[in-house]
Amino acid sequence: MLKIKLLLCVACLFFLASSCSMVKDSKTAEPAVERFHAQFNAKEFAAIYQDAGAEMKSVATEKELTDLLDAVYRKLGTYQRSEPVSWHVDTGPLTSMVTLVYNTEFSDGKGTEQFNISVKGNTAKLEGYHINSNDLIK
Repeated sequence: MLKIKLLLCVACLFFLASSCSMVKDSKTAEPAVERFHAQFNAKEFAAIYQDAGAEMKSVATEKELTDLLDAVYRKLGTYQRSEPVSWHVDTGPLTSMVTLVYNTEFSDGKGTEQFNISVKGNTAKLEGYHINSNDLIK
């Protein structure tokens, strides 16, 4: 009986520790989204790529990402505001992957943005960016 209680206590402690880490990691990732939007509005698309993590750079060249962001900017305009829709954290031994989803308003349209951000300690790097918007095809 004592072993079962001890195991339950350890399991609860593990759960609490990982929950705190998930919230901390999501809070660490949010400024990366703010930085992305500031760079987006300044049309600093190359800087977004340079600041990105290895996963982003392994699936897109600088030209591919800057062309995509330029097209989004031309069609939707400047970033105005966003509302969080959801977040999810996959924790690993050294790095967590945070997914943040926002309903976003631009000056000339709206869309749903998804950011995949790796968090290692206090460092957050953009690893993926996806946008869904009917206004991109108008």
